[in-house]
Amino acid sequence: MKIKKKKTQYKVLAVFRNGNVLLIKDFKLLPNRYVQIGSNEPFPIEDCGNWILLKEDVTEEEAFQAFLKEI
Repeated sequence: MKIKKKKTQYKVLAVFRNGNVLLIKDFKLLPNRYVQIGSNEPFPIEDCGNWILLKEDVTEEEAFQAFLKEI
């Protein structure tokens, strides 16, 4: 019997660069740790630098606070 994993639905990919927060909502998580933003070419999510996935819509400040809790 196969057990289906419930797929987590993330709403926001927050990327942190040079003190700025970029909130991305039009993205797809792909296998092998790849991400596709909009209709652009997929790339490794590690190329984003510092990032966090969030399950709900947040402000830039809320995303930054969630990121700080993780590090």
